[in-house]
Amino acid sequence: MLTVVKKSIDIKAPVDTVFTYFARPEHVSDQMSEKGVGMTVIPMDIKAGMGVGTTFRVIGDFSGKRLEWDCETTEFVRGEKISAKQIKGKFKKWEITTELLKMSVNLSEILKGSELIQWAQMINNLVKLSPVLASSYIRNSEKFLSITKGRHIDSMSLMAENIYDGSWKSGNFASKVFDHSPKFLKVLTFAEFEKIIYFLNEITAQSYDMAVECLDYSYNFLTKFHSKHTGIEFLINLKNKSSRDLKNILETSPKFLIKFDENQRITLMELILSIIDAGGYSSSTIMDDVATPFTLIHRSSYDDILELCQELANVQPQVIIGFLTKVPEILNKIDTSQMKEWFDEGLKLLNLNRDAGVAYFKLESLTSETSLSRISSSVEFDSVKDLLQLYCSALAGVELEILPSSELVDKNIGWSSTLNPTTEGKSIYVPEIINRYDNKITNYK
Repeated sequence: MLTVVKKSIDIKAPVDTVFTYFARPEHVSDQMSEKGVGMTVIPMDIKAGMGVGTTFRVIGDFSGKRLEWDCETTEFVRGEKISAKQIKGKFKKWEITTELLKMSVNLSEILKGSELIQWAQMINNLVKLSPVLASSYIRNSEKFLSITKGRHIDSMSLMAENIYDGSWKSGNFASKVFDHSPKFLKVLTFAEFEKIIYFLNEITAQSYDMAVECLDYSYNFLTKFHSKHTGIEFLINLKNKSSRDLKNILETSPKFLIKFDENQRITLMELILSIIDAGGYSSSTIMDDVATPFTLIHRSSYDDILELCQELANVQPQVIIGFLTKVPEILNKIDTSQMKEWFDEGLKLLNLNRDAGVAYFKLESLTSETSLSRISSSVEFDSVKDLLQLYCSALAGVELEILPSSELVDKNIGWSSTLNPTTEGKSIYVPEIINRYDNKITNYK
């Protein structure tokens, strides 16, 4: 049977002073000064100012019985909380938490008299469930109640009661909800907040750890959408289609979404849902695979490319990523208006023959390359290299090597450029592509 000992004292001193005192391992014994109990605490390895990872040995005298165990600091929130657990010893489980509550909070400025009574009742209810939950509720009350203007006192408590099932993991998740509530309620309505929390609570059936991580990541994700409802609905749809991808997308998407406008973000997430729903794609890196190509092209092209991807989503969503991977390369040869012609030819092929269409959009077929070359007004070095080699050798009377200008630039020669032909005396360096004019013949000349 697990024994839990809790005690509280009022200390008339600044929180920082009290915290600094109890943060020192040797003062752990001050929390266990009960009659018949004597304890000595010896610091062993101090990390980050008594922070997480600090180890210490406890030697206890329990009514004449000597016990020793080694502990490690597991949680360190300056000014608020310190937790430690046994890492070696005779106990099946031993944990200790020191939590400092700033009692200077004046809720009377936020709540009416009847609301204060209601607030106290909620605390009483939570204490019966879990003292840890009650503590988290108290700690965050001033912040979330100032945002909600005193509303939802009972709703916040009821949410915790619905989440908590008696296990320490559910209690930890519910406490995390209270801790995150102030920042969420700054950007969400309470109805939206409830919806995202109850949604995340469903994930606890798979993994409490995953639910806590998703809670941590979901704020940054939702703030990337003007309509928070749209963001929440996307997460719900994603979980229904592939819950394994939820954490990865929540974690990685904000750094990409910030590069798109609101409508583009919605389209991008819809495309991801389409790809996942179609199946047949290893989606552990799906967010990176879909969004990274856009970082390699100009933002003015985003709408056009997204529109083409939507067309693919209606036919073969699995082709989207293969196409996007090649978009930067394609736009080096043609512009977005020309791409539409190239794209439509590939779409016709995809409808007739899936494999041939897939190869087309991945630039892995002769048909695709031929079509791209025909549409492009540019002339590439690789296509005329042999001809230039013969021409220069004929003029010079000696064998000369023709190389792309990028090779000379890579040598960090200051006067070189990828845009103009040049030489270092042994070889001739020319641009990899000429696209100065709007027709291929003139560029060739």
